[in-house]
Amino acid sequence: MFYRNSNLKTDTYYRQFYGQLNKARSSGKREVLINTIRRLNNCQWALKLKGDIKIQEIIDDNWDDFLAIHPRNCLRSAIIDNVEKMLKCKKLEMEMSYYECPNCNNYYVCLHTCKSSFCPTCGQKSIECFKENYKSTSPSISFYRSNRIKRFFQII
Repeated sequence: MFYRNSNLKTDTYYRQFYGQLNKARSSGKREVLINTIRRLNNCQWALKLKGDIKIQEIIDDNWDDFLAIHPRNCLRSAIIDNVEKMLKCKKLEMEMSYYECPNCNNYYVCLHTCKSSFCPTCGQKSIECFKENYKSTSPSISFYRSNRIKRFFQII
């Protein structure tokens, strides 16, 4: 089984997490090891090390420069609101939920999302919902070719 950015033979940054990987391996459960590898692959530090960069990071780095060139009063307020929501998405500024297991004291921190259509993550979810709703409510449309333009589509 291969996961993106999870080649243990060639990736050297796994050596820094040797203790965590050994602990997961010693649990005897394959799922624990796989989840540990996924967690280590998807942490922000590992993604940056691999060269992955998010659109959110590009906009975050350049948003102040953009506002210096284009003053806020020249932009629609919806644009500014959506970009600022997107920049806070899945960060502590958007709040979080904290879940803790009373038996084993493991915890999970769930960072809230912005639910903005401009956000690459949240916007994709809204696009999928729109497509599903559109499929169920849209009438079927048929397209046909006119005899006048039929000759343009013929293979010579």
